[in-house]
Amino acid sequence: MTLPTKEAWTRPSTLGLIQRTAREAVHLANHYGFTAIYCPRLGCGLGGLAWKDVVSVLAGLWDDRFMIVHPVSYHDPPVSDELPHRDTPVSSTQNERQQCAMGGHRARPIR
Repeated sequence: MTLPTKEAWTRPSTLGLIQRTAREAVHLANHYGFTAIYCPRLGCGLGGLAWKDVVSVLAGLWDDRFMIVHPVSYHDPPVSDELPHRDTPVSSTQNERQQCAMGGHRARPIR
């Protein structure tokens, strides 16, 4: 699934487009029965947005099926991509499986 964050590749990402994209992603996940969707930090690389701003948009839209991934070294300290209202962190066993499955990428549920 492609999740656009920019109107044109030469322009910065916008929170409005990320919000529309996130809603469409939920619709597609429901329609096709997706149980896990892995995404990068939308709009935060070359898009120029701050993760704290993006996560505030995603917090009310995405459920536990959506996980944020980013490249890590196995020697890096844990990084939290969880939404502020998440009650239970990913267990270390779950996290190790996710890292292995993602080929060196760390995955965190966003709820």
